[in-house]
Amino acid sequence: MKLILANYSPVQVEKVRQLLADGGIARVDRTTFTVVASDGVHRYEVSTAHASCTCKAGEHGRRCYHVAAAQLAVA
Repeated sequence: MKLILANYSPVQVEKVRQLLADGGIARVDRTTFTVVASDGVHRYEVSTAHASCTCKAGEHGRRCYHVAAAQLAVA
């Protein structure tokens, strides 16, 4: 867990923990997940195979906590 979260900010780490605690992540297939956005309404698709996410940060090539949550879900 520490290794996956090592490059994330404390705020992102807390969002990952909250997302996992709330059950806001669902596996679609072996490497694809649907993750609930922080607004509780929108959903993003995350690929652990490509470490990618359909959120705004992910679409711009930035690291997002949704990917970390999915990586922890398969760890």
